[in-house]
This record gives sequence, C-alpha cells and structure tokens, in this order.
Amino acid sequence: MTLPGVEAKLLESIPYQSAKFDVTLILQEANGTIRGGLEYAAALFEPGTIKRYVGYFYRLLEGMVAQEWEIVARLGILSQREREQVLFEWNETGITYPSNKLIHELFAEQVEKTPEAPAVEFEGRQLTYVELNRQANRLAHYLQTLGVKQEARVAICVERGLEMIVGLLAILKAGGAYVPLDPAYPQERLQYMLEDSEPVALLTQAHVMKQLGPLPTGLPTLDLADAAWNSQQESNPTSLGLLPEHLAYVLYTSGSTGKPKGVMVSHQNLVSSTFARKRTYGKLGRFLLLSSISFDSSVAGVFGSLLSGGTLIIAHGDLVHDPLRLFQQIESLRVESLLSIPSLYQYLLDYSADGDQKRYLSRVIVAGEVCPPELVAKSAQQYPRVEVFNEYGPTEGTVWASVYRCTHPLSRQSVPIGRPIANTRLYILDAYGEPVPVGVAGELYIGGAGVTRGYLHRPELTAERFIPDPYAGQAGARMYKTGDIGRWLADGELEFVGRNDDQVKIRGFRIELGEIAARLQEHPAVEEAAVIAREDTAGEKRLVAYYCPASQHVFSDLESFLSDVRLFLRQHLPEYMVPAAYVRLESLPLTPNGKLDRRALPAPQGNAYAVRRYEPPQGDLETALAAIWAEMLKLERVGRHDDFFALGGQSLLALRVLFRVNDCFQTELSVSTLLEYSVLMEFAQKLRSISGRSGDELDKIAKIWLTIHRMSPEELKAALAVH
Repeated sequence: MTLPGVEAKLLESIPYQSAKFDVTLILQEANGTIRGGLEYAAALFEPGTIKRYVGYFYRLLEGMVAQEWEIVARLGILSQREREQVLFEWNETGITYPSNKLIHELFAEQVEKTPEAPAVEFEGRQLTYVELNRQANRLAHYLQTLGVKQEARVAICVERGLEMIVGLLAILKAGGAYVPLDPAYPQERLQYMLEDSEPVALLTQAHVMKQLGPLPTGLPTLDLADAAWNSQQESNPTSLGLLPEHLAYVLYTSGSTGKPKGVMVSHQNLVSSTFARKRTYGKLGRFLLLSSISFDSSVAGVFGSLLSGGTLIIAHGDLVHDPLRLFQQIESLRVESLLSIPSLYQYLLDYSADGDQKRYLSRVIVAGEVCPPELVAKSAQQYPRVEVFNEYGPTEGTVWASVYRCTHPLSRQSVPIGRPIANTRLYILDAYGEPVPVGVAGELYIGGAGVTRGYLHRPELTAERFIPDPYAGQAGARMYKTGDIGRWLADGELEFVGRNDDQVKIRGFRIELGEIAARLQEHPAVEEAAVIAREDTAGEKRLVAYYCPASQHVFSDLESFLSDVRLFLRQHLPEYMVPAAYVRLESLPLTPNGKLDRRALPAPQGNAYAVRRYEPPQGDLETALAAIWAEMLKLERVGRHDDFFALGGQSLLALRVLFRVNDCFQTELSVSTLLEYSVLMEFAQKLRSISGRSGDELDKIAKIWLTIHRMSPEELKAALAVH
C-alpha cells in the first residue's frame, strides 16, 4: 500500500528509554570536566522534584569544594530561595491579637456582648453568659480570701457538669492557675499531682473526695456545692499584678521517667491559641465537649466556645464512654461542632443508619491520632455538608500548632496536618538544627506565641525541649522540640511521618512507653520490662508489655500473676495506660549497640492475656457471644469466665462488639452494659434479662447465627441460592 506524497523508511531501532531504577545518577568525565544527569521513573517523580534534586546535588558539590574541612552532613544544600520559603514564607502567620489581655478579661467582654445567650449546658441544665459570670465571680472572690493570686495554683478535681466550668473560670478570675485532676485516675497518680503542683487550694465535690485519699497537710479544700462562697460579690474581681505571662493552667502529661510532668501554660499562650481558633473557625456554635479537662483538647472547646459567644455542651461521662448513645445525642442536642479522635468519628460513620443526615452538625475537628484518607472520603460521602478539619499540636504548643481543611477527593495518599496556625512558626530541621528540603523528613519544631513556659519543677527537661529559636528574628524567642517527624509538601502543607522516641498516641491519649515500663519494673516479680504499641490489626493499636521474671520468683500460676500485675498497674496508671497483653521472655532482645530490638519482640499469643482457666461456653447464646468476642479480639477462643477487658478489649472494640450483638439479637445494649458485665457468662445473663425475649427465642437466634457464622463463603452462597 502506498500513500501519495509519503515516503516510508525502515528504522533499525526505536529511540525509547525506560528507567531501570527509581532514580539513577549518571556521571562521566569529558574534556576535563564532569558531566552527568539523573534518570528517573516518571511514574514516581515529577520533573520539578528531579530538578530540585539536581540543584541540591550541585550545591552539595559546591560546598564540598568551598568547605573541604566541613563534614558532609553540615553542608547546606538549600538555595537561598528555598531556605526563605521553608523558614519564613510558609511561616508568615502573624496577626494582631490582644496579647496584653487575660483570658478571663476576654470572657468578661463576651458577657457584655451576649449576656442572655446560653453559655454552657449539661443534662438539661443551662447557664447564660451573665449567670455563668456571676457564679464564677462569687467563687473567685472567695478564692482570693484563701490567698489565690498570680502564679498560685489551684487544683480542681470534679465530675463533668456546669460546676466544672464555674470552677475553671473562678480560678482564672481570682488570678490563679488551674490544675485539672481527673477523678478517674488512680489515687496514687492524683496524690503525686497534688504534691508536685503544690496548690494553694483544692476545688472538689464531696462524693469525689474519697478518690483523692489523704490530702497534703493544711491544704484548703472547698466543696463546690458549699454555700460558703455564694454570698460573695458578683462583680468582676481584680487581681493586682496579674500579667499575660503569668500562669493560666498546668496540665499533666505522661512522662518517660515514670512520673507525669506538668506543662505550664500562660494567659498569653492561651489567648493566642484561642484567637487562632477564632480566626480559623469563626463561631463554633453549639460545641460538644467530649474530653476531660485533664486533656488539652478540652481547652479548645471551653475557651473556643466561651470567647466566641457559642454554647458549650458538656457530654455526660457515660456518653463519652458510650458512643452508641453519643451518636444519638449529637442530633438531639443540636450539636454544630465537635472535636474527636479520628477513630471515634470513623465509628460514627461506620454505624450511622442508611440515609441518616445530621441536620445541625456542620464541623468535625479530628485530632490526637493520624487521620486516614478513608475517613475523609467516607465523611464526604455520608455527610457532604460537614466540614472536616485535621488538627495537630502538643500540649507544649498550647493545644494545636497546625490545621488542614480536609478536601475530597484528596490529591495525595495521606491527610496532611496542614499549615501553621496564626502567630505560630513550624520548622522541619535536621540533627544540626538546619532546615531540610521540601519532601525530606526531619524533626518538627514549634515556634511562636503558643510555645509554653516549660515543665513545672523540671528545669533540665525544660532546657532540653524548649530551646532558642534562631529563625524568629527576636531576642528571647524559643521553639519547642516536639520529637515528631514531619516533612514539607511542595504546596506548603505539612505531613506527619512519625516519632523519634518512645511516645505513642492511642485513642488520642499521649503515652510515654517508658513510664509504663518503669512502673512495671517496680513489681517485685519483674526483673526487666519493655512496652510497645502494636498494630497487628490495621487501625487497632494495643499496648503490649514484655517482661523478664525476677530470678527469685517462680510462676506456677500465670492467671494469678497476670491478674496481680494488671491490678498493680491500675493502682499507679490511668486505665488507658495499662497494657492489654503481657509476654514473658527470658531476656529482652537487643540490637548490636545494646538498645531494645523492637522488631524482635514477638506478637502476643492467647496466654499473654489475663484469662481465667478455660471453661467452654454453655448453650448457644454463650457460644455465639464467645465467637463474637473472639473475632473482635483476634483470639482463638473465649471461655465463659473470661473478662472482655482483661482479654485486651477497649472502648472502641467494645463498641464493635455491641453493634454486632445488637444487630444479631435486635437489642439496644450500651457500652456501659459491657463495662458493668464484662465477664462472658454475666454478659449473657444480662442479655437474657433485658432482651424482652424468652430464653428459647434467644437460643434459637444464636443457633441460626452460629450456623451461618461457621459456613464457608461457598457454603453460604449455595444456601442462599437454594432459598
């Protein structure tokens, strides 16, 4: 076949090049010079990225020639333009905020703006802004008679309710700094916090007092229900000499030495953080407070709401541990905004009824854990009108340091932690404190107005983690060394990569693994110990303890030992820090340089959990429940005397169990039921008593479920085809 005007010629070869590796550097000498280039996989790298790499290599070679005495790691590879970008351009966050004001002064200004608006709600009770202000003022005047003034710390240990917010504001108005103590903590931990914080007074409630145990001698204690302060003045008190740099609160976080450490936050820190929140979100509206005041996420809700004219809705303690009821309450309470850990919001999406739409909910802030892209996609699908924001920040940065407005579809494989908030600077630095290139991982440092004063009574640790900020351009500026690993993305967003130490986040709780190991080694039967967070199942982290027994102890009864160890740890640590499994080793595996070899630690087996002597379930109902528990807990079997939480269960796993049980037996059991009846046999008995069905009906349902559960996919498909 011929084409008019076209001449064809056979080529011996087609000039097509395929990269054999991700990136290949090619150098060759020619005429006294070295020439070269990069060959790269176009499917993996953008041309702009490779051009940056070439520039880095070129500047590295220049530096090696100009500074031949310098070690290679210290040579700069960033161009002046890139250096300006990552250090300054992406940190241009300065805004004007009332840095000369105190947090309670700003609340008083809000009271003048919206006196009759609802300020705080709890279980049908409500206080307007003016009512909340009056109650807080009366208590503040009384606290001043007890000697509360600037830098004086006041401990507050109360249950969730309106009085909790009155107490926090009163302490601030009196000029003091509040120290929140969670009544759910072990008594020993509460007593340590009281001793370490050296409060001048304690606010509490009569029914909470027993949790605290013996109090420091001479510590003035005030029951919030006491009428002694009700006759005080209702006017806003003054505190002479109180300045923005004085303390607003001290919040305790897990410590690697075995004791929690108190982070000191000033009024200036808190005002800056709150105004950054106002700039990002505007009004929070009706905000649902889920966290305890012992966690810094509560600061976001309390002051973010009360300084913007919103309504702070306090979730009851039972609701916080019972997501089934909580999800229903979000609608009935007309919640517009909430802050949650990503995994909790994931459960809301997973188990919402088909077609369910939240009429009021418009904003969900997730923080405390890595936000998976699947969460963003699912939220956009089910609740398209709900905006999702991903926040990042440690307590030492006053709650948060960056935020990302999640968009769908995501243009990347992970959800960034975003850009620095107002008046905050974020740096990604190498081991020598120099900025690293875009896309390269380094340690994340926080600078700016949110950097707190440091750790109470811990000057050495403060000096180690709070260091001079050489890039701030102002004398005395400091930055906080987070221990987090991150990297800049090409568009100026930040991505969280991981940690460079033993700190982990589980269900939003910040945990120093060294604190747990130190406590475990205090048990007389334990010689050595290590604790890690394992994620053997995607999305489900568990604390696992590895121990070497003391030579003088003989373990004849593993069940008794595990129960004793768990009880021992519960006396010293919060429940969320008690490991789920305990693995016995003759010695801890070490790397060649003598450090713990985490990769060599084995996965826990069934006997690593605190199980009782196995007795098989009795009847179809117990057998079906045991199968559900075993599936969720990833265990081979569960006996009728086994305890769900001793087997490694936790609140979110309990939620999954209850969804399965309720779906199977058409019941409405709550997480609190499993908390109270956590032994399989007792749980089965409770199910029988409240199901509204006869025992025979329940057994019949269980038998059908077991039959289907034991079928292979092929058998189930065949059975469905027959019917």
